[in-house]
Order: sequence, then C-alpha cells, then structure tokens
Amino acid sequence: MGTFIVGKVAATHPERVLSVIYGGQAPLLAGESNGSSEIDSFVKAVDEGKGMGPYIIEVTPARRPKPTVEQANAVAKFMSDGKDLKAFAASGLSFPSLAVSMKDLGRCKAPTMPNARPSDEADRWQSTRPHLPRSTER
Repeated sequence: MGTFIVGKVAATHPERVLSVIYGGQAPLLAGESNGSSEIDSFVKAVDEGKGMGPYIIEVTPARRPKPTVEQANAVAKFMSDGKDLKAFAASGLSFPSLAVSMKDLGRCKAPTMPNARPSDEADRWQSTRPHLPRSTER
C-alpha cells in the first residue's frame, strides 16, 4: 500500500518529491488489469471466508507457474496468520483512488529506485525508465 501512496504523490505533486523508492511493488497504474481485479479478488475471497490463497494465485505473474490452491493457502497462512483480513480487505477498497497514469509518473524527475517484486506491472513501469537501476530478483 505504501508504494501506491508514494506513486500517487509522485504523480500528482512531482515538485514536492526529492527521491522515491518503490519497495515491494510498483505504483498502481490506471487502466491496468492488475489493479482493481487483484483487489476485487482479495475482497471476494475474504468475504467468502477463503482467505488470501485465491489472491496469491491471482497476483502470480503470467510468466511464472501458478501455485496450487494448497501452496497458495500455505503462503497465505504464513503471511496473514493472526491478522485481521477483513480490515485489510476493506482498506483495499480505497486502492483504486491511488491509481496513476504512466504519463503522470513520468513528470516526476526525482531519482527513483524500484525495488519491486518481479511482475508484469513492475516490468512495464521499469521499461519507461530504463536509465534507472533495477533491484528486483528474478
């Protein structure tokens, strides 16, 4: 969520940004299928009592093999054990308001370091800034 907020600030107030580190994710890009569909998948799974497993399957990059339901649920248990998933899902409903366009992100001339999970979205964002270092693991 922090990366989404940082992306929104960089896109809407680039003159106020001295430097940016996108940690863990890429900014939420307007019009990208990974944005609201991920959130909808997570909220639906939580509402139906399925936990985060379906969400993990949904956000697995296309170039990677999808985990089985059992694998996704094991990862989800590790990530969310003891946390209030309903509160987390509710906060996700505000994420669409944090979406930004590639054009607006490009207006931010501050030094930027993407440190995002390997994903199609991170790759698309990085491709607009080839001069920047990349610190993602493949």
